[in-house]
Amino acid sequence: MTGTKDKRSRQKMQEQLGDKFLDLLIAQGVHPEDLPEDLKGVAVHIPQVNFDVPLELKVRAKMGPPPYAVRAKYIEDLVEKLERDLEKQWRDLAEAMAERTEHFKKVWTAVVETLELDELNALIKEHNTFYPIEANLQPHPETGQIMMGATPWKPKKKVSAADLLKKFPPELERALEG
Repeated sequence: MTGTKDKRSRQKMQEQLGDKFLDLLIAQGVHPEDLPEDLKGVAVHIPQVNFDVPLELKVRAKMGPPPYAVRAKYIEDLVEKLERDLEKQWRDLAEAMAERTEHFKKVWTAVVETLELDELNALIKEHNTFYPIEANLQPHPETGQIMMGATPWKPKKKVSAADLLKKFPPELERALEG
């Protein structure tokens, strides 16, 4: 007899509170009969959660960051290290050649132009080639341009001696200023 009473009690509470709220109460260890009198029979609004993480994404998340993200971070770290090292060399060379402006210009230009950037640029080229596919970027329906969300995707720019010379110009005064 108690089982039938519990069943009717649950059905009545389901009607009053809704399935989700009733399940939440029970999951939290609160029995519907334990609710205060002023809450019994009151309609409760439970906001809808508008997303569910599919199993595929949960499994992928357990595997760590995707390869393209690891590669992009590695490229970013390499470029930052290159620029930090170049900045230090730029300043050190400027201090060593404090009064020889033309000599500094020639030496610094030669230093930057002889940098081996092929491996870094090959990695950037690889990233630019595979990233849109790995990240599942979609083309714009009208233009065909690869989109990253609502903005057009721009490939990473290769590192060039000319760009490095713009950032660290062969100007003694600027190098000494810091």
